[in-house]
Amino acid sequence: MAFHYVPREKMRLHTVRAQTFWGHVREIATPWRQWLLHYKVADLPRDVAAGLTVAAIIIPQAMAYAFLVGLPPQMGLYALLGATALAALFGSSRFVVTGPVGIVSLLTITVLLPYAPVGSERYIALATTLALGVGLVQLALGLLRFGFLARLIPHSVLLGFSSAAAIIIASTQVPPLFGFHVQQQPHVFETFWELVKHVHEGHVLTAAVGAVAFVFIFVLKKYRPGFPAALTAIALGLTASYIFNFAARGIAIVGHIPATIPTPSLSGMSAHDLVSLMGSAFIIGFIGFVESFAIAKTIAQRTKEKISANQELIGQGLANSGSALMGGLPVSGSFSSTGVNFSAGARTPVAVLIVASMAALTLLFLTPVLYYLPRTILAAVVIAGVLQLVDLRKFREAFAISRTDGIVAVMTFVTAFAFKPDDAVMIGVVLALALFLQRIMWARVSEEGFDHEWGDVLRSSHRKETIEVARGMVIVRIDMSIFYANVDYVLTQMRAIVANRQKHDDAPLRMFVMDFSAVNYVDLTAMEALGEFFKELRAHDIAIYAIYAKTPQRNVLRKAREIVGEIHFLHNLDELHTAYTRTVGCDDDCLVGQTT
Repeated sequence: MAFHYVPREKMRLHTVRAQTFWGHVREIATPWRQWLLHYKVADLPRDVAAGLTVAAIIIPQAMAYAFLVGLPPQMGLYALLGATALAALFGSSRFVVTGPVGIVSLLTITVLLPYAPVGSERYIALATTLALGVGLVQLALGLLRFGFLARLIPHSVLLGFSSAAAIIIASTQVPPLFGFHVQQQPHVFETFWELVKHVHEGHVLTAAVGAVAFVFIFVLKKYRPGFPAALTAIALGLTASYIFNFAARGIAIVGHIPATIPTPSLSGMSAHDLVSLMGSAFIIGFIGFVESFAIAKTIAQRTKEKISANQELIGQGLANSGSALMGGLPVSGSFSSTGVNFSAGARTPVAVLIVASMAALTLLFLTPVLYYLPRTILAAVVIAGVLQLVDLRKFREAFAISRTDGIVAVMTFVTAFAFKPDDAVMIGVVLALALFLQRIMWARVSEEGFDHEWGDVLRSSHRKETIEVARGMVIVRIDMSIFYANVDYVLTQMRAIVANRQKHDDAPLRMFVMDFSAVNYVDLTAMEALGEFFKELRAHDIAIYAIYAKTPQRNVLRKAREIVGEIHFLHNLDELHTAYTRTVGCDDDCLVGQTT
């Protein structure tokens, strides 16, 4: 018998790799071990209190958002049952609360409208199928470690989309708030026109109850943020509905809700529908993940916990898959509920598990009471909840910080009304990328001089009149990396600056200095174009210098000496002064002349 000898070092390497692989699998599959195995009983009272507080907020919201999508209210509770615990156990954040949210609910109804009538059995089946598709997309992205894709959606797109979504969601709740019915349209402006045509059909008593509930919730949210305003409004509405028999007076109520906890099932779903909805599922899953990840990062900045984008994708993927199996709708991290969970003193995900438990208790014991709940109050809960997403001040801040971000935010906001909301996100992303490309393709080159008020630092000579430039020397700053797409525009500006100085300077030009502090990359095309430009300068006895170049760029330019010729590298202003005196032949007292 022949034995195959494996070197000990190779066996050790295989062992290490296997341990690393299984360690990675265990990390993905059991993130809850990090907190559950070290759970302290002393944290339980704070977790229970936070969980009960969040449950008082998210349970009525979940029912309201299911109602928004055109689904039975219990499907919001089913979503909480299937999603909340899974997201808490398998996500990387200890505080994110997952459930039905406004933006994902809006996208859900937008996607489903062309497929089936709102509220029909097929519509309900498509909603759970869409939730499953969203979960599979998020799981696949997480397992394949595509969490970095969250950076592809700029904050400006989310700002414009969330503000538009809030207004659109509020508009969809106007009919139930005032007691009339309209047919939802695929495009927002068509739905707005339907509202205008049918608003006169409103029911006076329904409108009065809804208006009172909305004002009550809105005022308490503004002046008593920690108070369970929505739950209180629902409790008062239920009491009044039972005592005064709202249903007999023409006010629509929720009606019968099955008092059972559903068993996980794929019934009603079809592979054909799943494949048809996968494109929309990708968009909803991606937007929902970005929202959840933004919430997790916001809280992590205060708690200093480590957040993994890939693990959050896995957690959200399992949450949406769980929601689908329980008969719920697509879900995402809830910013308001997560904020309440954290501010209420939650210590671990046990608080979120309490929320799921309260949803189960609500289904088992409170559904007979919820029978009398006026639908107009659910509409008021939704409207009061989403209007806080509209913040015009943030649009002003976006324009103040970056004109590009401001434009992207406004255009995303506008296109959400002109097209389908999910189209607006893609348009916003494409616009942001186009403006970014425009910025790098039209890289700015400016002439620099010495600012004596700041210790002779280099600044753009157009910033203020006190900045002076040196006779016989041009200093230019390139504000972007130089590559094939922008090198022609960069050289056009450089030639214009050189020509202007040669025309107005009272001394022959001897030095051309490039401030390379903002240049992180130079490609071959740029090297060749720069080399031709440097030949033109050297033909006029002008030496080429580069100041503040980073080590990688210095090394590249040195290796490309045959292409760009000799470039003198300077590290600081002292070296620049020395080179100026040596090259131009001028003492320090004539180093700086007047601005041209």
